[in-house]
Amino acid sequence: MLRACVLWTILMACVIFSDACLATTFKDVQIGLRVVDFLVNPPLQRSSVAVIFDSRSRDSREDAENIQTWLSSGVGGAKTSLSPVLVDIRDLDGTQGIRVGFVATATESGYDAILAFARRNGAVIISAELSCVRIGKCTVGVASAPRVEVIVNREVALDSGVNFTEAFRMMVTEY
Repeated sequence: MLRACVLWTILMACVIFSDACLATTFKDVQIGLRVVDFLVNPPLQRSSVAVIFDSRSRDSREDAENIQTWLSSGVGGAKTSLSPVLVDIRDLDGTQGIRVGFVATATESGYDAILAFARRNGAVIISAELSCVRIGKCTVGVASAPRVEVIVNREVALDSGVNFTEAFRMMVTEY
């Protein structure tokens, strides 16, 4: 009975505060960084990584700040160390030379700009919102719960010039 009440409370919190339940987690960032390790041509150590967010959304800004903090703290397990830079979706046109991007939650209004950024910079774009990958706007979707899931949009990767190792491609789902 107690377990059912706790589960019901959590589910209701997710319904009422849905953006908080969909925010990027520390585990999502860890998985995303490991994805970068499987690039055929990975970025150099201490390269910049764009943490893409929508400044008009408080949830998006908070999620981006969390991602930035985790990336700055040197998320364990990744071979590549990246230096995070917050980038508003409205500033993507002027952003160049960045080959990795993490997308914060609540950025749907900027999906087209994110895709254009990926193509222009040859960047891998990673999101914890799997819908971004499924509709062809992000390169990689990662989810750590309820189970680990990594999805690659093959078309976005090809259009952006992003190539993954064969070992990685055998471990993930490609669209």
